[in-house]
Amino acid sequence: MLDIGLPEMDGFALASALRTQVRGAPLRLIAVTGYGQAQDMAAARAAGFDAFFVKPVEVRTLMEALAREVMAP
Repeated sequence: MLDIGLPEMDGFALASALRTQVRGAPLRLIAVTGYGQAQDMAAARAAGFDAFFVKPVEVRTLMEALAREVMAP
């Protein structure tokens, strides 16, 4: 899980860098952010995020996404 509004390197850049470094290895990225505009969701998709949530996120919703995204075979 990554926040988009990180200092020095934002979550979009970090996600892109992680995707480049793992080159096909299993990696699930979930964005949790205060940025909820359509362009933010599109940028998250383009950066390689598998899921996108706008804060505040209900714990149940996040746990379901983690089970689906991280624990899925």
